[in-house]
Amino acid sequence: MKSEWIPSKDVRKYVEQLQYRFTDREEAVFLYRYAKMSWSEKRRHLRQLAEQTEDMTLKNEIMEHLQGEQRELRAFRKTTPGILFSCYEDEEFHESYFNNVSETYQQAKTRGIMEEEAFHICREKLMDQPEKITKNERALYFDKDGEILNTDFVWREKKGTFWDHLEERFEGGHLKMPHPFVRGDAVYDLHNKRYGIIVSEKKERDERILVMFLKKGKWLKPEMTEPWLLEYETLPNSDLRKEIFQAVKEISDQKPEGLWKLQEAIRRCNVKIKYKGENEER
Repeated sequence: MKSEWIPSKDVRKYVEQLQYRFTDREEAVFLYRYAKMSWSEKRRHLRQLAEQTEDMTLKNEIMEHLQGEQRELRAFRKTTPGILFSCYEDEEFHESYFNNVSETYQQAKTRGIMEEEAFHICREKLMDQPEKITKNERALYFDKDGEILNTDFVWREKKGTFWDHLEERFEGGHLKMPHPFVRGDAVYDLHNKRYGIIVSEKKERDERILVMFLKKGKWLKPEMTEPWLLEYETLPNSDLRKEIFQAVKEISDQKPEGLWKLQEAIRRCNVKIKYKGENEER
């Protein structure tokens, strides 16, 4: 597995320093579930892995996956009586009307590209009620240029015993990755663009770690977050959040002075937020 696939520069550096070698199955799991790349790129790397691996079970799983995905994609695109294609600019499924649906897949895709924003297309079935269609959770996700990013809702509508054995296949696998973070570290979430504090105990490898994020001077409920999406915070010293995180780190290191530092930093942060809000209201 190529370390450059790991989004976090800090986790990437740590993995390289350890000279950690991922198994072929771990690489397949990461490519399928976590890698931030287009659908065609994922397919290309998965095919290369299938050609190179000595794990015949994994090889067969990958080839079945690629063939099934392509087969379901063709079925998704097919024009069928009573089926319409809706195009949305976000990932929220909601009731749609005739003014944002098309009769063909290509028409819907063209509409999405014209918006110059990331979009998704749903395949939906016409209802008996006039001017409405029923929601169908089969969708394709695209970037603003019309490149497919995700087909997960399409091909995995499998029949038979597929779901009974999902955990045994690479599509249902989990990846525990080495990471450098310890309890009390201040981090930045690359995906959701927010700052927080690690509250999990350090483990050699983790699939997810517990992070408590800070929003407008308030702590949010701790969330499980993939470590390869986290980097050490690099806030300027003038940012009050840095002072808050440093105080939390001292508390984590069992330094009693960290508590009053945290209380004071939170108070100052809330005063600043309130003052800013009052100015905005005026």
